Amino acid sequence: MPLVTADFISLILVIYVFVRLSANHTLKRRIRNIFIEIGIAICAILAVDEIWEVIFLASRETAEDAFRLNAIQSLEYLLFPFSFLFMLGFGAEKRSIRSLITFLSSLVLILLDLLNIVFPIVFTYADDLSMSNTPYSLWIYLGSLVLLAFILYDSFLRMLDADRENITLIIFVVLIGLFGMLSCYLDYDIVALWECISIAYLLLYLAVARAFDKTDQVTGLPNRNSFTEAFFFADPKKVTLVSFDLNHLKNYNDAMGHSEGDAYLRAFSLTMRDRMKECGKLYRTGGDEFCLLSEETADALQGKIKEIRMEKVCDPAFGSYPLDFAFGVAQRKKGESTEDLYRRADHLMYLDKRNTEENPR
Repeated sequence: MPLVTADFISLILVIYVFVRLSANHTLKRRIRNIFIEIGIAICAILAVDEIWEVIFLASRETAEDAFRLNAIQSLEYLLFPFSFLFMLGFGAEKRSIRSLITFLSSLVLILLDLLNIVFPIVFTYADDLSMSNTPYSLWIYLGSLVLLAFILYDSFLRMLDADRENITLIIFVVLIGLFGMLSCYLDYDIVALWECISIAYLLLYLAVARAFDKTDQVTGLPNRNSFTEAFFFADPKKVTLVSFDLNHLKNYNDAMGHSEGDAYLRAFSLTMRDRMKECGKLYRTGGDEFCLLSEETADALQGKIKEIRMEKVCDPAFGSYPLDFAFGVAQRKKGESTEDLYRRADHLMYLDKRNTEENPR
């Protein structure tokens, strides 16, 4: 019975994600719970699929059997947009009109699947148990795919500091969803759809886990791994590197404990991230070291950062901490390697640090 084997493969993929979740302690609990909820929804789909198979094998090609199979498959389809509601939790901290629209769209898909039990909206079964699509099914499939892509963009990519690696994974999640829906629409291969959803679930987990692996857990900024990748792919004709060194972190750690030192790091990080967001992306590359990748000119960045440093205090929204740091700005010269550019920015930062220590502001 090939259906059992295919569903078993999908189930193994879900179990694998569950095992990885149990061993991954860097993910936020909210994110872990979302993946568990989506995985349970997929398991429910597979269980209903098995029920459909049992009833199909025992059927006698009557109108009652056709109605029963149609109802069971409608419930299967219902669970797919139902999982969208869990995915909206990725962006739970940033509620917006977009999240409301996607929530209502998911409810519409669920309602259409419920109505399909009685009215042929998505598909229908003939008395000989042959399945056929309705004239509306293609648009419903496409709508589901567009909604999935939008949720992934709005609730995932906007929530995390997604780089090209994560964007690539998300694109493949959508492509796999597309192939699954095409298989279902063109060949009535429902099993392929559920397999594709299970694979997409695995890829989505890998993308989220990878994003957290490249995020600094104290400040929320992208970490050194993310910086190294972004620095490598930066446009050599435009890239300007800023090296920052936060002053007095050791004093905070020694005098008031590491929790206060972490709060100082967060206040500086979030202040500089917000002040410099129009200029480039800020990374935490070490204990008290940060880097900014930008396409602005060195002179423009120099002026901007000096103005910020003159404020002398971090944004009060992040705590009452001094805004005291040294920095060096280096714009890539023709033929200069990334290593030489990094060393030059770091050297300029240490010159600035020595100068500010000898001539305190």
